[in-house]
Amino acid sequence: MMVYQEKIAPPGPLPILESDGADVLIFHRTIESLERENRWLKQVLARLSGLKRD
Repeated sequence: MMVYQEKIAPPGPLPILESDGADVLIFHRTIESLERENRWLKQVLARLSGLKRD
C-alpha cells in the first residue's frame, strides 16, 4: 500500500509588533520552542527507525 503525504512548509515566524502585549511574545516563543522540539523528535525518530531496519 502506498501512502502519499504532502509536505506543507510553514510560512515562517509571525510578525510581532511592539504594540502587541507580552502574552503575544510568550505565545510566539512557545511556538518556536515547539517547532524546535518537533524537529528534534523527528531526528530521533529517524535514527530509531534506521536502527530497527538494520
